[in-house]
Amino acid sequence: LYGGYLEQLDTATGEVGKVDFTIDRRIQTVEELGGGKLKLEENIVAKENNTGAEIDLLAKHNIYHIDEQSINLFLFEDQNTGAKVEYTKDDDIQWIFPHPVDKDDDYQVFNMNILDYSGAVFVKEEERYGVNCYLYKGMEVDYEVPIPGHIAASLGPFAENSSMKLTLWEKAWVHPLTGSIIDYAKEINTYLYLPELPEVPEIKYPSDLVSNTGFDGELI
Repeated sequence: LYGGYLEQLDTATGEVGKVDFTIDRRIQTVEELGGGKLKLEENIVAKENNTGAEIDLLAKHNIYHIDEQSINLFLFEDQNTGAKVEYTKDDDIQWIFPHPVDKDDDYQVFNMNILDYSGAVFVKEEERYGVNCYLYKGMEVDYEVPIPGHIAASLGPFAENSSMKLTLWEKAWVHPLTGSIIDYAKEINTYLYLPELPEVPEIKYPSDLVSNTGFDGELI
């Protein structure tokens, strides 16, 4: 379990609302694929802290194929959107950190937010909750991602020439021997770029306009 908050623009009111939430993330091995590969299933459910209502935007159902020794990733598939990414052993993309972790190495760790890997760079050794950890940090700036279907539908004809970009940072405090993540923090900002919108023509009336309006009925 972990938590955070979501700030999102309400297109009906033009106001930005903030929601505190808790995420329940569960991962299990569902199949041994042979050759030292495992098939993992990940389910993520997010709920508002105040109401208990589920937040569909943050819900995930993913499938991973990984190497059980190196923790290299070979396949990622988003069961909700159909997005699919495949890698080879030579790509050397990590699902999570290997064990043990070498602080002299930077790692290419898969990032589901961009459907690709992010570089994880060693920052320093730091104690977290009484455990000596390696702190790694990753960052992406103006990374273009597909516009989700429900947003594209709301944009109508403007969707074709619109784009969506992410700017994010992530920090992971990693156990040196096991590769376990002792603590984790991230911030994601999503920006929607719209094309130039058509101008509404200005209505001008002649200066000598005379307008008469007739009423039919009784004045009370």
